[in-house]
Amino acid sequence: MYLEQFQRDFSSFLKFRNEELHSEGHMVLIIPGRLSADLSTEESAVWISWYEEGLQDLVSEGIVKASDVDSFNIPLYFPSMAEVKSIINMEGSFEVIKVDVYEILYSDGLDAIPADTDKIWEKIINIGRAVLEPLLISHFGNSIIEPLFSSTLPKIYAKKFFKEKYKSANLAISLKMK
Repeated sequence: MYLEQFQRDFSSFLKFRNEELHSEGHMVLIIPGRLSADLSTEESAVWISWYEEGLQDLVSEGIVKASDVDSFNIPLYFPSMAEVKSIINMEGSFEVIKVDVYEILYSDGLDAIPADTDKIWEKIINIGRAVLEPLLISHFGNSIIEPLFSSTLPKIYAKKFFKEKYKSANLAISLKMK
């Protein structure tokens, strides 16, 4: 279902960009994706499990109801490059000029944790906050935002970020209008 929704959304995105661009226009897209065609890999979504852990911590503190966490869904889909190219070809407005997949290794179990980790976590958590805060507020209300982002998630990041090896991928696609 997530792939089908991504196909619809990405096709619409391409259609509207086709209407906006000059007839000889080019476009470069960089989108989060996954390295593998295998949907069971967690390579791009490990940080989502950290949000889930944070929400579970808020349940144990009595700030959030377990039933609310159980009914919460983060509607993200991380496509493979093959899926993205297939959608571009099916939509038909653009020709693929070049594609690259950039693997991002976030951590490899560092022996020494950098001194500025609070600043690193703050930046990363704020990226997630920019994306997820509206979803969280609409589902849980405002009361969880500060405990989650100011206290719970920094503790989880401190526990896991440099200690576990994980990676994700960005897909870079250069397109030209047909």
